Amino acid sequence: MDSQIDNIIIDGRFRLMILPLVKERYLRLEADIVRNGCRDPVKLWQGILVDGLNRIRICKNHKLPYQTEELVFNDRDEVIAYIASIQLLRSDVPEETRRYLIGKRFEAEKAVAHRQKISDWNLYTRNADIHGLAYRVFNPAQLPRPNQSIRTPAAFRLANEYCVSADTIDKYGRCAKAIDIIAEKDIALAKMLISGKYRIAQSVIVAIAKRTPQEMEKIRKNIAAEEPLGEGMRSRLKGRTPPRVSRPPTYEPPARRVSVKDKPQRDPDAEINRLSLTLPTWTGSIERAYDVSDINEVSDEALDRLEKVLSKHYKTVTEMLSVIRRDDNGAGE
Repeated sequence: MDSQIDNIIIDGRFRLMILPLVKERYLRLEADIVRNGCRDPVKLWQGILVDGLNRIRICKNHKLPYQTEELVFNDRDEVIAYIASIQLLRSDVPEETRRYLIGKRFEAEKAVAHRQKISDWNLYTRNADIHGLAYRVFNPAQLPRPNQSIRTPAAFRLANEYCVSADTIDKYGRCAKAIDIIAEKDIALAKMLISGKYRIAQSVIVAIAKRTPQEMEKIRKNIAAEEPLGEGMRSRLKGRTPPRVSRPPTYEPPARRVSVKDKPQRDPDAEINRLSLTLPTWTGSIERAYDVSDINEVSDEALDRLEKVLSKHYKTVTEMLSVIRRDDNGAGE
C-alpha cells in the first residue's frame, strides 16, 4: 500500500525492497543529521521515493530541512534495478533480503533489456569473457522472451558480481517473483519471508505463492509463532504426500561374559556389528542434509559429487543385501 510523507509518495512495492536500519545504525544516522544537517539529497522518481526514507523520517521528526533530487528513469523496472543495486551495497543486508534484491534486479534488468533490445545483450557482453565464456554481440534472434527462464548474459554478469552461479541468479529471480505474488495477497507474510529472521527454503516460498490468502494467513501465523515448517508442511506445500522416514534400529550386540583365561580369538561378527552401528549415523547425516539444505540452491558441481558418492554406496549396499539374502535363501537347503 502506498503512503506519503511531505507529498512524497512511498510506493509499497519499492518500500518492500528498502531494508529498515537496525537501531544502532539509525541512531548514528540521526545523530549525524541533527549535528550536521541532511547533506545527501533524497532521491525521487516522478515524485516517488527511491532512496532516503530514513533521512526523511529523521528530518521530519526534528523539523529539519532536506533537499530532493529527481532521477530520470524510463520505467519502473529501471527504478527497481537501481533500488536493488543501492540496497545491495549495504553491509547489514540479511541473506534472505539479499537473495530477494538480487532476484529483483535480475528480473528488472532482463525486462529492460528485452524492451530496449540493447544493454543486456550488447553493452555488458561486448568483447567480454565472463566465467570463461565469450559471448557474441547483440543478436535479436537470441533475445529471451518475457518471463522466460534462461541463463542470459545478465545472469552471468550478476553471478560474477555477487559471487554465485548463473543458475543461482535465475533461482533468485523466480523466488523474487514468488515473493511479489505473495505480497499482493499478504504483504505481512512477504515482509517476514525476506526479513532474515526466519529461514524458509526458496522452494517452499515458491509453493506458498500458489496458496490462497486464507492459507497464507495461517502460514504467517505459524511462522510468527516460530513453528518450524517441517517436512510434512513442506511436502504439502509442494503438493506431495509427506514421506515416511523409518530409522533403522540401533544394534545392540548381546553381552558376553569374558574370562581372563579365555584366549584371544577372532570374532566373526565384529565387522558386521561395527557396520550395523555405523549405518544409522550415515542415515541421520543424509536426513539432516535433506532437511537443512535447499536442493534448488545447491550448485550442480556439489550435486554431481554427491550423486556419484551415493551411487557408489548404493551399488555396494545392493551387493551386500544380495549376498545376505542369497545366504538366507540357501540356509535351509
